[in-house]
Amino acid sequence: MTETPEAQPTAPDAGALVPAMLSLCAGGLVRTWTAAGERLWSVPDDALRRTMYEGRISRTPREDRRFREVALLDEASGTLVLMPLIRTAGGGDVTDLGLPPMTLAPADAQGRPADDFMDDVADALYRAVRYTVDAGGFLLVELGGWDAPERPYCLFAVDGDAVHIETAPAPVGAPIWTPHLAPGAPGASVRAPLGDDTLEVSWRIMLDAVATWQVSPWELALTYGVR
Repeated sequence: MTETPEAQPTAPDAGALVPAMLSLCAGGLVRTWTAAGERLWSVPDDALRRTMYEGRISRTPREDRRFREVALLDEASGTLVLMPLIRTAGGGDVTDLGLPPMTLAPADAQGRPADDFMDDVADALYRAVRYTVDAGGFLLVELGGWDAPERPYCLFAVDGDAVHIETAPAPVGAPIWTPHLAPGAPGASVRAPLGDDTLEVSWRIMLDAVATWQVSPWELALTYGVR
């Protein structure tokens, strides 16, 4: 049974809404990047996290044929509006996300994310990997932001009957990647047969590389590529 909220957020002023790129949503926190800058927010529940990563919400181009998930944000009120992804020019397959505008709160600089925030990171990568396989595209974990650098990155793609995972810079010190490091190489890659067993551990391989970047989950964004 679905509980009815006691109060719904006030409808936002359309003129105040601006595109906001979204970081990973983990431990009840999410970072947004707008033309005005970046900000870390506390999210009211799991609705945002559950809706991300699987091709349901709108995207913005990162570069040619690469896209990142975005929402509309009224920063003054903290109102976040999720829009459905339009996959065809005619918009025939657009569906209602069924989510009202949600109200974010500025994250306390001294606050802590929920203790299980790494479970949310694992869930994000696992779901994004599965979606990428079904969609026939490719996936990148990168730093967030409108002007984010091309490196560091970690790429997941299916190449024929194999999974290809590639990362740069070289993930020195990452246990899973250590056997795959070549002296002086700018990066590293691994390949494994495509199958459920490989997909079940692909997120771990990616996370092992990302951990060497020494950044928080709220500094990361997922980029979805179209072949």
